[in-house]
Amino acid sequence: MTDTELSTCRRFSAALAALDADGAFADAHREIELHIPGEILRGAAGLRALLLPPPLEHLERTIIVDDVIDAGERAVALARIQLRWRDADEPADTQHVGAVLDLREGLVSRWQAFPNPDAALAAAAPTLADAHAPLGPRDAAPACQTAAPHASTAPPTQQ
Repeated sequence: MTDTELSTCRRFSAALAALDADGAFADAHREIELHIPGEILRGAAGLRALLLPPPLEHLERTIIVDDVIDAGERAVALARIQLRWRDADEPADTQHVGAVLDLREGLVSRWQAFPNPDAALAAAAPTLADAHAPLGPRDAAPACQTAAPHASTAPPTQQ
């Protein structure tokens, strides 16, 4: 992957995280395929559908792209989805996710979401999964429950 192609993947990923459909489509092939669990979205309409924010009554969602790495013929985006309680402005959850990006004609032609960075790295290239092994217990972030972006948004119940 060239530096220019990697820059394209970085811009595309940053635009997705910002929910900027126009920005993402500027670096997307007109026939882009967006692979999400159970569905494949296509083209500009698919990109706009992907970026419709889910209804989160009690939570605010932020997507942070931690890195976009060269995986030879592909790129891998590593990101976090952070949820915060609106009323208390306190963290509710963080989910680490990944995506594999393929290019055609210098533009992102395929984007596939994965539920965690290791799955994305393994899908891109088995050797990358070894190079980016999961953090050890000493370095790992505190454990938290993960919630899909469309998960229930009701505040937790007191026990």
